[in-house]
Amino acid sequence: MKRIQLVLAVLFLTILTGGIVLWFQSPYMFAGTLVTAIETNDYAKLRRVIDIHTFRGDALDSMAITIPAALRQLSRRMPKGGDADQLGKYNGQVFSKYAVSPEGVSSLLSGRGVLPADVVARLPAEVLIRRTMVSTYRYGDTFDVFQIKFVAKETGEEADVLLGRSGWFLWKAVRIEVKPSLYLPFKVPQ
Repeated sequence: MKRIQLVLAVLFLTILTGGIVLWFQSPYMFAGTLVTAIETNDYAKLRRVIDIHTFRGDALDSMAITIPAALRQLSRRMPKGGDADQLGKYNGQVFSKYAVSPEGVSSLLSGRGVLPADVVARLPAEVLIRRTMVSTYRYGDTFDVFQIKFVAKETGEEADVLLGRSGWFLWKAVRIEVKPSLYLPFKVPQ
């Protein structure tokens, strides 16, 4: 009888320890999944791990102003007609909607900005910026908040993705804080 009690006690402690380890390690595993989905452009996986309804930050709200203004400024420096005229006509709603889609999030956090491919195709090659993003992870102020920091190696520009618990072991990306210069895959002429 004592042997059965000992086996049950060891089994209970093993399960308890495993649960505690999983509870603390789950955001690191989730962060790895999110970063891999971004690197491989796995939009289906991004749809599952991003809570699109709350995945907004103050920085994304300013996108509707920042991006069209930069495109208009760039279009003024280009020869008239064709692409220059088209770049000056985009409004902020196009970019705000794209930015919170899995495609836009992947593009932004991999350093390509939040412009749809058809817009990027209209940009002059000499103004395009190539960024290499690296990521680090850490717990926030509490054990219910986790931060993934993406940093451009070349420029030091940062984007923070905040994760929130969605149950005991699951997480969702709930907020993004981005330096406005990361919105753009080009250098704005002065």
